[in-house]
Amino acid sequence: MGRTDVACTAESSPLGSSGRLATLEQALDAGAQCPAAAQQLAAVRGAVNGWMETVLESYLREEFPSSEIRSDSQNKSIDETISIVRSYLR
Repeated sequence: MGRTDVACTAESSPLGSSGRLATLEQALDAGAQCPAAAQQLAAVRGAVNGWMETVLESYLREEFPSSEIRSDSQNKSIDETISIVRSYLR
C-alpha cells in the first residue's frame, strides 16, 4: 500500500531549504565555531527525530485496520510500539 499521508511527504520535512539543515549549512559556510555548529547539529537531529516519530506513528495507525475494527489488544500494542519509538528517539 502506498503512503499518501502528509507525514510521509517532502513538504513535511524539517530539512527543507528554509529548515534547520539550511541554517546549519549557512552557519558552517560562515565559519561558525564548534559550539554553534554543535548546537545546530543537535537542532537538526531533534527535527529529524521528531519527523521520524510522526512518520512512524502515522504508518502504524494507518497501515492496520481502523481503530474501530482493531481489538483492544491490537490498539494497545500499537500504542506501546509508538511509546517505545518515542523513547528511543529522545
